[in-house]
Amino acid sequence: MTENGIDMRLEKIRIICFYSLLFILMNSCLLKNTQGPPKYKESIDLSGLEIYEQKLIKRVDSGRKSWLIASGKPCDNCDANLSIYLIPIVNQNHTDTLFTSYVYPGKIYDYETDSLIFESRLYIGDCFKVGQQKMVWLQKEKTNDGSWIESIYEIQFFENNFKESHIYDFEKTRFNYATNLQTEFCLEVPGIEQTSAP
Repeated sequence: MTENGIDMRLEKIRIICFYSLLFILMNSCLLKNTQGPPKYKESIDLSGLEIYEQKLIKRVDSGRKSWLIASGKPCDNCDANLSIYLIPIVNQNHTDTLFTSYVYPGKIYDYETDSLIFESRLYIGDCFKVGQQKMVWLQKEKTNDGSWIESIYEIQFFENNFKESHIYDFEKTRFNYATNLQTEFCLEVPGIEQTSAP
């Protein structure tokens, strides 16, 4: 066989391999798209939790541990602010009754003066590094002297637990967060406007 003949056969093999790989990738994407989002309300019992006006936001799976992230209030038919709840899943159908609450993203106004005193944005998922599940609040709070303090509140999920960090060196870290934000793997929870507690 001539050298040209060998080159043509190698080229055909390359083309066959390329289209075979493309076919596998396309089927994988189609399968992922047809599965749809998990139906948390049908599979996990939240009735035992003292969280009212519940709304599920996202499920986080990290190693052997999973959590539900939901919004809600600590009382029924009350004026309490909406909060974010982090709820551990103890088995396939039930959650732990011990959960943690956090500030809901958006703007908070002083109930007496109606002036803005707190503002935040919340991101959940692989927002800043693929494979690293986090909840991140980018926030600023008004102090008593009228100045503003910017900070980052972060929850990072590990195989069996999670770790909370409050970062005040905002100027040093803000650029990294802004430039690394990956919306394809990340959910931003839309903010709302609320008033502070009396």
